[in-house]
Amino acid sequence: MLDQQILEVEERLAKLRFDPGVVDGVFTEETATALWALQKLNGLKPVSRVTPATERALKRPRKIRRPVRDGVVVDLGDQLLFHYERGKLRLIAHVSTGANRHYCLKAHCGYAVTPVGEFRVQRRVHGWEDGPLGAMYKPVYFNGGIALHGSVEVPKRAASHGCVRMPLHIADRLFPRLPVGTTVLVRR
Repeated sequence: MLDQQILEVEERLAKLRFDPGVVDGVFTEETATALWALQKLNGLKPVSRVTPATERALKRPRKIRRPVRDGVVVDLGDQLLFHYERGKLRLIAHVSTGANRHYCLKAHCGYAVTPVGEFRVQRRVHGWEDGPLGAMYKPVYFNGGIALHGSVEVPKRAASHGCVRMPLHIADRLFPRLPVGTTVLVRR
């Protein structure tokens, strides 16, 4: 059933470059992750509801620093991804990056960190790929085995083994826009 308030929130999120999925007045997981991204960008705790502070952020969102060039910017502090194309902001998305802790999984041990720096897309895989630490949807590799990729689990905090996890619908949207050679800037 259509909810007029949710429809207005989805329309505003889409206008602000957060992708709420289908704009239809139905609160979905895609709507929630877009809302989390808006809340995180504005220094709010990510929750799956429109609070009074969220309403204010929808009306007057925080200004975003412009990148040096087109491509993807991953902000580790806010757990957000920004995509720029032809000098314009195209997308702001909720992500989950490296948990910054030791791990052992399937006889593979390491330190879960997303490297900071400027990289380039090296390789892409259309569809699902099984990696040593789990399945990745439409991975876009930018630093060896580290990739931007869709995941069925994208928690509100840094929780990955080093990759940049994003919601599946965001991976679908970004994959065709990130050819080999695209800049990926990871910053604190």
